[in-house]
Amino acid sequence: MPAADPAPPRPMRSRTVDLEVRSVALVVAAAFGLSAGLAVLRETRVVLTWIVIGTLLALALDPVVAAIERRLHVRRTIALGIVIAGLIGAANLVVVAVAPAATREAAKFSTELPRVVNRLGELPIVGPRLARADAPRQV
Repeated sequence: MPAADPAPPRPMRSRTVDLEVRSVALVVAAAFGLSAGLAVLRETRVVLTWIVIGTLLALALDPVVAAIERRLHVRRTIALGIVIAGLIGAANLVVVAVAPAATREAAKFSTELPRVVNRLGELPIVGPRLARADAPRQV
């Protein structure tokens, strides 16, 4: 069977595109504006995060504040103060309930840490590599 002749190379076609200066300027301005907007968002992300969290909390707690306002016949600021005091009290109760257990676990962790670090070589998959790298001594 004779070898097939390779296809002849296709001639390169060229296109000429006519661009208006206004179109190019618009694309450049849009790219610059997008870049500047993203830079502003990157720099202000912490502030924006707090604003979003505050907005979500306000939306979530609005029905509670409105219910206290209606039932106790108080102004909105008083109802809001009651809700904030309740949230602070609930947070304090959680801390008081969890702190002793967290303290015990932290103390236990500090006594168990050397044993756990020495057993790193027994881990499946990465254990031998950690043992070769002498990871327990590095920690």
